[in-house]
Amino acid sequence: KIGVLKVMTWNELENGALGLMFSNVSGSTPVTTADSSVAEYALNMPDAAMFAFADLSSVCPFMKTVTVSPAANTLHLKEICPDFIRLSESELYTTDSDGTREPFTDYILFTDGDLYLKSVPENPLTLSFVCYPAVLTKDTPGETLIDYPVKALHAAMYYMAHRLYLEDDVSIATQYINMYYAIKEELKA
Repeated sequence: KIGVLKVMTWNELENGALGLMFSNVSGSTPVTTADSSVAEYALNMPDAAMFAFADLSSVCPFMKTVTVSPAANTLHLKEICPDFIRLSESELYTTDSDGTREPFTDYILFTDGDLYLKSVPENPLTLSFVCYPAVLTKDTPGETLIDYPVKALHAAMYYMAHRLYLEDDVSIATQYINMYYAIKEELKA
């Protein structure tokens, strides 16, 4: 429904936003974060990306999936995944040795993130949950992976280009934010 998940590096996301910003200016030479001429833009990219992800998460939440073999009745989800927000109940299942999935509904989820299992399953339990996006800073390594639907990553590039280009050329920045909102509307569908 939302799009294909793609792993993109932080550097690819940054360079994608720069590619939008300088596509008409630089000609055939790609502009990257390695260029000293874009140092000020590069410093502001993490904030722009975090704003984009916070806004996009309302229509396209960040998801993670973990598989555990519970030995006790209580799972502390915030220990399993510190960026846990909420459980995706449609994706809570056990998987037996031949790969058959069975929905698991014999639990209680407490507001503190503890999942009480009324019965401990014999097979591994797979949980999918909404989580916070990785925090991006000026010190984030370029190789840091961002798992998100490709369409949402492209929307983030437009948002970043908008935020970074706003003081340089409002008309172009407005085109970028309009593209961002158009893609965000597609993500809602």
